[in-house]
Amino acid sequence: MSFDNEFIKWFKDNFGNDVDFNCPMSKYTRFKAGGKAYAVVSVKYVKEAKKIIKFCLNNRIKYFVMGKGTNLLVKDTGFSGVVIRILDKSGRILIKEQNRQSVKIAVTSGTTMAAVCSFAIKNGFLGFNFALGIPGTMGGGIMMNAGSDSGSMGDVVESIDVLTPSGHYKTLNKGYLNFSYRKLELTNIGSGLPTSNKHIIASCMLSLMSSDKKTAREEAVAVINKRKASQPREFCSAGCFFKNPVNSKYFAGQLIELCGLKGMAVGGAAVSEKHGNFIVNKNSATANDIITLQKIIQKEVHARYEIFLEPEVIIVG
Repeated sequence: MSFDNEFIKWFKDNFGNDVDFNCPMSKYTRFKAGGKAYAVVSVKYVKEAKKIIKFCLNNRIKYFVMGKGTNLLVKDTGFSGVVIRILDKSGRILIKEQNRQSVKIAVTSGTTMAAVCSFAIKNGFLGFNFALGIPGTMGGGIMMNAGSDSGSMGDVVESIDVLTPSGHYKTLNKGYLNFSYRKLELTNIGSGLPTSNKHIIASCMLSLMSSDKKTAREEAVAVINKRKASQPREFCSAGCFFKNPVNSKYFAGQLIELCGLKGMAVGGAAVSEKHGNFIVNKNSATANDIITLQKIIQKEVHARYEIFLEPEVIIVG
């Protein structure tokens, strides 16, 4: 799996050591599994990604955009294109407006959700502690409407700045943002999924509540303790693998447990004994191990409850 020499030269000339050629995606995904991509280019901001996208479109090279790869699985056959990895661990977080009741903060898409959580707690802001323990970036979190039982990105996102397919930047307020369960659609302008080569999130404005540091810390500790008690952390995973089904009295994890699938393994992949909706990489699992186990789970749950579990994890390849 490789590029032509002229392509390799262009990427080296423009991005130097930030390009990884013929790269196993196990290196960049939380599952620690998956085949190779032609190239992975790591950048901090969408304005850097814009140049790569233009080159790929002009040369008919496939590409997709990712953050930390926390909700992504690349098939063992790999991806015959360029992966644009937008990740800025420290990020840019700015307080734009604040009063006694509320605060608005601007955040770049490559900033990790963990960094925003820390910023909010440090400054005594409430409303973002639902994201504690969610390991992705803001861009990816918004696209997936990431969240927990105490809230989601759609609850706090005031607006987003996007790079459009034509290469222009545009601010989209709430009227354009249709958040639903683990999904964002951009109303009247098409799907917002980065993998569809449409709009790519550059930054966002969050609306949080002003409080005090003590209250924010106490709430954070309670959220973290709850996650530690219920979620497996000893093995690599992508978090909850399936979406919770609509109009069912059971969560996905409960359905999987009721089918007696906890602990079931295929190769190096296994259903967590601690949480039924976690598929974990227990012993050098391949992407195929994980996908095979996914299909077994879907088949068993459908056979018993006539419910098809839809993956929350994005599978590429």
